[in-house]
Amino acid sequence: MKYISLTAMIMSVALADIATAVNANGETCTHVDAVDCGILAGYNNGHSFLYYCMGEESNPDIGQISVIRNCSCTGCCDAFDGCMAHPP
Repeated sequence: MKYISLTAMIMSVALADIATAVNANGETCTHVDAVDCGILAGYNNGHSFLYYCMGEESNPDIGQISVIRNCSCTGCCDAFDGCMAHPP
């Protein structure tokens, strides 16, 4: 019985981690109709990502993030050049 309870504990912890994964798509942004870079805790291993801020007719001052590309490092994103191999 000890093995079954240990397995159940490990599985519950693993499932809790999956349930708390962050998705940047749909998060709010303020530079509507612009391409920008961001870092969001819990998303893309903390690395930068390039996104488009989609505006909404109901509230033109606040948009929603639509991820264009995930970068492979922190600080290596540029709104004009995209993801770079190394930070400037």
